[in-house]
Amino acid sequence: MSLAFRPMILAFAAFVAAPLMAQTAPAAKPAAPAATPAITPKMAADGAKPWTSGCKGTGEQEICDAVQSLIDEANGKEVIRVAIARQKTTGKTGLLVKVPLGVRLDTGALVQVDGEQTKAIDKIVFSRCLPEGCIGEKPLVAADIDNLKKAKKLELVFLDLEGKPIVINVVSTGLAAALTGF
Repeated sequence: MSLAFRPMILAFAAFVAAPLMAQTAPAAKPAAPAATPAITPKMAADGAKPWTSGCKGTGEQEICDAVQSLIDEANGKEVIRVAIARQKTTGKTGLLVKVPLGVRLDTGALVQVDGEQTKAIDKIVFSRCLPEGCIGEKPLVAADIDNLKKAKKLELVFLDLEGKPIVINVVSTGLAAALTGF
């Protein structure tokens, strides 16, 4: 993790954790978490570009997206998904992330772009949890898309239930090509 990014994560964690800690009584200390499984980007057929893109629907219902899935090597299941989708007729674009269960929902998530706070996509609000994980969504503006197209390094950041930051490296290879037309 870059040194420039560390203060932002610590401030983010302190900002969201302090009000909740003041409202809740101390709980019994949970057992130590199990080791985090190794996750890797799901590679495309050519093995080179972990971002995939495509369009679904027709006319006003057509939606195009760019997606990266991170897969648990032990069982082959998707653990994390980052998707950027655009409704073709309206041009509305949004970011969707799926993270594992057991995260702090009230704090949301952020995507750090090239370690620069001014390029971060923050306040990704978790809207629901499913058996596969929790979903967060955020509308994007043109500047966000431009930053993502030029990104060399992407990190998805969210908090665990204890308020500790979890930083997931999201491969930027192939993202600019996947976002062609956005």
